[in-house]
Amino acid sequence: MTETHLLAALVVVFLVVAVALVAGLSLLPATAPKARELWPALASEVVIVAVTLVFVVPGGPITALGVTALAARCGWEAAKVIYRGAGEPITPLTVATLAAMAALLALSSGVTGAAAGVVVLILGVAAVTHMSRPATQDDGAVLVLFPLLALLAFAFVAGRPDGGAVLLLAFLLVETMDSAAVLGGRLFGRRRAFPRLSPRKTVEGLLAGAVAVTAVALVLGLAVMGWSVGRTLLVAIVAATATVAGDLAASAVKRRAGVKDYPPIHPVQGGVLDVVDAWIVTAPALALVTAYV
Repeated sequence: MTETHLLAALVVVFLVVAVALVAGLSLLPATAPKARELWPALASEVVIVAVTLVFVVPGGPITALGVTALAARCGWEAAKVIYRGAGEPITPLTVATLAAMAALLALSSGVTGAAAGVVVLILGVAAVTHMSRPATQDDGAVLVLFPLLALLAFAFVAGRPDGGAVLLLAFLLVETMDSAAVLGGRLFGRRRAFPRLSPRKTVEGLLAGAVAVTAVALVLGLAVMGWSVGRTLLVAIVAATATVAGDLAASAVKRRAGVKDYPPIHPVQGGVLDVVDAWIVTAPALALVTAYV
């Protein structure tokens, strides 16, 4: 069994454990009211996991198709929010095309393609911004910084020989962090961690997420991946930090535009970018760590 298939199996196990945990908490009188509120999000999570595995595990053209479609959709969503209706409908469609082109370059041509993708994104977004009045160059800079460069890095990782394993490792740790943070925040949250940028995040929830990520990383690192304790703990720290950074970057873009969510594709989760914001940041960060540490 390859690392990709093993991690895919662990993602499924993670989901089963999450369902069992929420089911158990739903039966306890003390936690039942808040735990039952988690079921719609958990059902949505089942769909997200299924789609992720379908596109990541096979590798090759199927993964390339999935990553390209992801880049195009996220580029479209971000442009809709950042440009706030300027140049509709050409502007978001053009940005979606630029994101897809950059992703394909990074997937097919490695470092050279990624460098070409950066040029495509910068020049393309500059031109789109210039033509999309009253959009400003600041709008274009925000769009390039997040999410376009993150999507390009994500595509570059997907094109590596070990890309599937890295994407699933990042997915597993991001979902662990997010799920534990939501659950911990619902059950114990008192103090807001980022009151203005992301009001629903609590200090207690983030601590619960960090503990959960460390535990899962230790199991994966020591028992599955054969890593040292030091490397495993570094992976846990990077995953937790990158997950929060991705969430906050996406939130900052939305707050700047004065919207709650990206254009929705699902009533519970919001837009695709609301779902993958942390993943597209964490996967490249973990790729860097696992390649050089």
